[in-house]
Amino acid sequence: MSFLQKMFVTRPGVGELRYLNEQGQVEGEVQDLFMVQDTLPRGHDAQKLLCMKNTDTGLQATFYCCVCLCPVLSFSNMAIHCSSKMHINRVREAGGEGGGGVVAGGGDVNPYHQAWAQAADERLSLVYDWGVANIIMGDDCIDLYDFQQNQKEFPVDFFKKDMRTGCQRMFSCMVCGVTLTEEGLVRAHCVSRDHTRKVGDKKRVEESGKTEKKRRDTRQLKEVLEGVEEAAIGLEQITEWWPGAGMEGEPPVYTCQLCGEWLGWGGDMARHVVGERHRRGQLVS
Repeated sequence: MSFLQKMFVTRPGVGELRYLNEQGQVEGEVQDLFMVQDTLPRGHDAQKLLCMKNTDTGLQATFYCCVCLCPVLSFSNMAIHCSSKMHINRVREAGGEGGGGVVAGGGDVNPYHQAWAQAADERLSLVYDWGVANIIMGDDCIDLYDFQQNQKEFPVDFFKKDMRTGCQRMFSCMVCGVTLTEEGLVRAHCVSRDHTRKVGDKKRVEESGKTEKKRRDTRQLKEVLEGVEEAAIGLEQITEWWPGAGMEGEPPVYTCQLCGEWLGWGGDMARHVVGERHRRGQLVS
């Protein structure tokens, strides 16, 4: 097995992956970490996000060490925990006695745990996508997500005002409309409940907009009907409306005089003219 597949444990019964609800209670099936560790995220950012609360479901993924009988709340902390001497000794003791559900024989600790745990925190991880916050440096504005890719930490005195030039670097949160000039406040803001909630709201709105845009078919009616197998009747009853001056780039909308309805885009009208209601109306008119 590769290192990523052997990230935490080398046998069943040592650790678990659990999902907790907002009341802190386990919800759903508890999974043995040995069985699921090869399906866990492999990217650094995705690993950070794994143990964050899902704003849609209210569930939060956590780890649990069955040998040390303790919860572990983050990906990197689980790697550190599995490399600790106390954990190693307890795994060996449990294995020798056959207790704790641990199969005897072999060590549980992957030799790469410590190296991975160190690498997991090598970069700033304040945001997990573009468009959340910027670093403003004079006339330059850099997305924080890009900035943190090559930064382990903020440089010393990064936000300190340059008394010679009068310039000062600033953190600007586009989601919350907040501007900060002190590293501690920046870090605290990025993990605050309000910020996290607003970032989640922003993501949901963007995903909803993408879905809506994908669902809207703004092609002209004649273009849509070219790909429709059903016969379209009563097209003489359809009126095509084009936007006025200053909106030349906008698509047309359609109304059906027969059914007395405002249908909207070309895709909407195409579904209407091959639908049962429009057909019945045309037959009795």
